[in-house]
Amino acid sequence: MPARQPRARTALFRRVKTFLKDQDGSHTVEAVIWLPIFFVVIALLVNISIIFNRQAEVIRIVQDANRSYSTGYLKSTNEVQNAISAAIGGLTSNAIVTSQEAGGIITTRVDIPTGDLMPFGIFAALNSKTVTLSSQQYAEF
Repeated sequence: MPARQPRARTALFRRVKTFLKDQDGSHTVEAVIWLPIFFVVIALLVNISIIFNRQAEVIRIVQDANRSYSTGYLKSTNEVQNAISAAIGGLTSNAIVTSQEAGGIITTRVDIPTGDLMPFGIFAALNSKTVTLSSQQYAEF
């Protein structure tokens, strides 16, 4: 039996040495390192894209409400604020809508927390920001 141990040991050492020198799978390690970074960047881009898309949707709603007031369909700035709040209710419940008329110009401002506009709330730095939208329209009545 003592003669067999060195042979078994050398066979084991040979296998370990071959395993350590083998380069197969080295690309897998690189992929495992880079994939999480790639997915975080993609998630960030998706979040920002959806914020811009929802911002464009809210600005369209604000412009439509201002236009409705300027043509006389809505009778007061309170009706404008209520119409905007109702229209964006599906996007956010934390929006602050202010509307005023001065000198024949209606000005409406909407402040929305970005956390309400993002589909994934994984970026804390973006959750604390606010998107501010403003629109002005001449009164036609």
